[in-house]
Order: sequence, then C-alpha cells, then structure tokens
Amino acid sequence: MTNIDLERNAISLVEATDFGGLTYLQELNLKGNSITNVEPGSFSSLASLKVLYLSDNPLKCLPKYGLQGLSSAHTIYMANTKLAVFPVPCKGTGCLSELTCKLGG
Repeated sequence: MTNIDLERNAISLVEATDFGGLTYLQELNLKGNSITNVEPGSFSSLASLKVLYLSDNPLKCLPKYGLQGLSSAHTIYMANTKLAVFPVPCKGTGCLSELTCKLGG
C-alpha cells in the first residue's frame, strides 16, 4: 500500500502506534479531520512517506519530534490549523522542500 486517504474521518488524535508497519506508504491524507494532537513518534515508521496532508485540522500543538521519521518527505501541508508555533528543529524531515502552513489560523 502506497497511499492512504483518511480525509474527513473525525480523527482527533494521531497516536505513536497508528501507522506502524506501513514502511512503503508514500502519501498520507489526514486533511479535514478533528486532529488536535500528534504524539511524538507517530510517523516514525513512515520512512518512505513523501507527502503528508494535515491541513484543515484544529491542530494546536505539534511536539518537537512530531514529524520524526519523515526522512523522505518532500511536502507537508498544514494550512488552516491552529498552530501558533512550529517546532524547530523539525527533526526527521531531511528532504523537505515544501511546507505549506498558515500559523495561528
């Protein structure tokens, strides 16, 4: 499986064990849910992930290592969230070339 579309599924929390074993996943769409929190390590098994959609969620907090493991990610969409601060350093996103977000939205 290379793509998972979980858009608009009323997900409120991304837990560290949610995506275990999905080592070949390349695109994950979590857009338009009710996600307010992402646990550290939630994406740590997604080394092949290239695109992550987190836009349109009431995400208020992203822990310092919340994106850890996304070593192949080149695009992360986080527009229309409630993030007031983006964690720096953004560990685990070595190939990131595009980050789309509207902080404090």
